[in-house]
This record gives sequence, structure tokens and C-alpha cells, in this order.
Amino acid sequence: MLATNTDPRKKINKAAVSLLLRHPFFGSLLYRHEVLITTSVETAAVSVDRVIMLNPEFVQKCSPAQLEFLLAHEVMHIVFAHIARRGDRDPVIYNIACDAVINETLIVEGVGEFIEGGIRMLGAQYRTSESIYDEIAPKLKPRKKTSPSKGQGLTLPLFPNGLEANGQAGVSEDDDSSGSNSPFIGKLNIPDLPRQARQLTQEEINEQIEEGKIELGQALTTARTCGNMSGVLGRFINSILESSLPWYQILERYMVAKAEQRYNWSRPDKRRLNIAYLPRRERFPSLGTVVIGIDVSGSVSDTEIAEYLGHCQRIFELCHPRKVYVVYCTTRVEAVDEYEKGEPLEPRKNLWSGGTCMPAIMDWIAKKEIEADVCVTFTDGFTPYPSEKQVPCPLVWVLSSDFKPKESTRGEVIYVNGNRN
Repeated sequence: MLATNTDPRKKINKAAVSLLLRHPFFGSLLYRHEVLITTSVETAAVSVDRVIMLNPEFVQKCSPAQLEFLLAHEVMHIVFAHIARRGDRDPVIYNIACDAVINETLIVEGVGEFIEGGIRMLGAQYRTSESIYDEIAPKLKPRKKTSPSKGQGLTLPLFPNGLEANGQAGVSEDDDSSGSNSPFIGKLNIPDLPRQARQLTQEEINEQIEEGKIELGQALTTARTCGNMSGVLGRFINSILESSLPWYQILERYMVAKAEQRYNWSRPDKRRLNIAYLPRRERFPSLGTVVIGIDVSGSVSDTEIAEYLGHCQRIFELCHPRKVYVVYCTTRVEAVDEYEKGEPLEPRKNLWSGGTCMPAIMDWIAKKEIEADVCVTFTDGFTPYPSEKQVPCPLVWVLSSDFKPKESTRGEVIYVNGNRN
């Protein structure tokens, strides 16, 4: 840790920019959230309202690389919705489990410099906070606070043989015992937790979990666009986004992630001088032009068409596309309905039958010179697929069967049964 006299706001902004350039996934997440410089926390924390809180003296002690690590660490608490997911678990022990997952992930990804004294646990990056909590909670005994200014202490006994360990396990303030069989690496410093100002309602819990997943999806797209995303982290984030989700929620995440992100670069209110100046993401993302392709070859029922467009309507309420084309297709484009921003989608009855050739939609997009942000195509999958030259925009295939397209298929593939390629 290095002590400096730099303005903490300037130091935070510099670290945020560096994080965005070096690690777009973590940096783009950070730029979506407010950073508050405050002495109400001893080091760093996140609030129940998803605000990052940093102690100015602690910021001054951090090197630039350590500050990058710290910012990435705190924003991961927010997008993983750790406060919302905590439930009735012991807050201190659950925070240890969450820290273990985040720290090991950041270390493996090479983000900044790990701050000594933080939580380390081998292999935690491949686990959930809940599974780690279930393992360590029976072995950690919370102690009552001895004073209002102190955090909640813990007594950490020896762990059973067989757990992967390296180094010593820290203990409570007045107990200096240690054990080589702890799953933690190095000295375990128990962080102080800020008092939770209020309890989240169930609606707020659901909203924070949902918003965190949307932000993860957006950051994942940003990082992949920049060509800076490790396969391990990408698969881990995808597993979070897509576990046990119905197909339309997977599609929703993809579409929201594709939406343009508007940033507000205006300076914050001067009355709030303790806010670090970071650009703010506007509340609502927006898409330009979207094309929806509907397979009406006879294998798709009127009910299915209505269901597909109903879910798309919900997605557009989130993404605010300026224009939508609904293209009905067999072996050729049979009909096109055009909608302006805010207009409800009205499904047609399936009056057609015959074969299927969905690339006809891509040819229609190219012929009409439509600059589409994305084309979402609903089909049973039994269709020719476009060549690379035929792909005019990003593609998403929503398949109502278990048909497995060839690996050369362009675009994302989502299955109505909840799977995804």
C-alpha cells in the first residue's frame, strides 16, 4: 500500500479509465455505477442501493493497480447482487464467501493488484458464494461486537484435513491461533460491514438480481466486441445468465446487451462534492432497427406466432427500438409489417404453407438496404442457413425444435426449451 497526497477523486477516475482500457468487462460495469467517497466506511463497501463507497484515506493508501482491483471487486458485489442474495445468512460469513469468489476471479483474470489481507481461497472462482458459505459457516463462530465502531469479529478454528489449503487462517482480534488446513490463503482479515440502512423488499431483491444479470450481459458483449474476454470468465458469466432461464429471458438479455448505451458526461451536482466524477449510464438503452423473421412454412401455428411476438413486445419495451420489421417467410418473403417506436406488434394469422428458406430474409434486408442492429428469426430449425456473405447484421436464431445447426451457423442460437449454443 502506498500513501499519496493525490485528490482521491482524480485517483479514482484515473484507475477507472485504466480499468476500462485494460479490462473492458470490469471497466464497463464500473461506469454504470455511482462511486461515493465517504468516511462512513473504514475501507470500501457497497450500499443497499448499489452505490460503491470508498474511504478517502484508504484510497490514498492504494497503489493505482490496487485501486483498479478494489473498484472491480466492489462493482462485482453489485452485479452479483450479493446483498439481495444474502437472505438470512450471517452477513459477515457470507461476505467472506463472496470476497473469495470475487478475489480469485480477479486474480485469475489479471485485474490490477490483489490487496494483501483480503480473502483468498483456492478454486473459489469456479464456485458460488452460497456453496462456499455452506462449507465454512459451520466452522466460523460469529462474535458479538465489543464496541459500535468495531466490525463483527469471527473465531476461525482449524479446518478438517482434506481441504485444499495454503498458508494460515486468520482468527478474531484477540485470538492468534492459526491452522494449515484452512481453505483460505494467508492471514484472514475480517472486514467491517456498514450497517444496512434498511431491509430490501422482495420486489427490490428481484429487481437487483435482474438488473445485475442485464448489466453482466451488456458488459460481456462490450468485452467481446473489444476482443478482450477470456473464455473461462465468459463461460462463467454465461452460466450465471442462462441457468434455468426460459428462452425469452435469454433472448431478452441478448437484446438488451445489444442496445446502445447512452452515457451522460455532464458533471455532477456541485453540492455533492464527495461523488467521484464518472460518466453515468442513462436509465434506458435503445436499439435502432430490428428485423423479426417468422417461419410460416406450415409448421408454425398461429398460437406460436402470437407467443413469439408477445415476448418480443416485452423486449422492445426494454430496448426501445426506433423501427421494427416483422418479416413472414416460407421459401421467400411473403409479407412485411413495419412498426415505428412504441407501436404494438400485431401478429398475422399464418395463411401460408410450403417449404422453408430463412436466408430469404437476409437477402431481403440486403436488397432493401436496411441497416439493422439485429435480426431475430423464429423457426423450427429445418431450413438452409445463410452463408457468410448473406449475413447483413448480427443474427439470433430462436429454434422451437431440438435441431442442432452446423457449427458454421452464423449468429446466436437459442432454444425454446431453454438451451443455447
